[in-house]
Amino acid sequence: MVDENAESGTVSLEMDADEFQTAVQDAVENALLRIVALCLGFVLTAVFVIAGVQSTVESSGTADIVFGLASIAFGCGVFWWAYNL
Repeated sequence: MVDENAESGTVSLEMDADEFQTAVQDAVENALLRIVALCLGFVLTAVFVIAGVQSTVESSGTADIVFGLASIAFGCGVFWWAYNL
């Protein structure tokens, strides 16, 4: 549908009330899901990084250091995933 009164180079989008409500509701649900995932990512990152640091600092051997570094790397990976969701 072309609007004869519109300026050249403009785009017009028409939605009925139900389509608009559905679009807004989907956007709000997606935003809330992203916020929850980010908060969960922060918590899990803190848990794994703290556990990894503790394991590395209180290490009694190479296995503890490797586990600690792996835990820190996994925590960083969880944060990266939550941030890029």
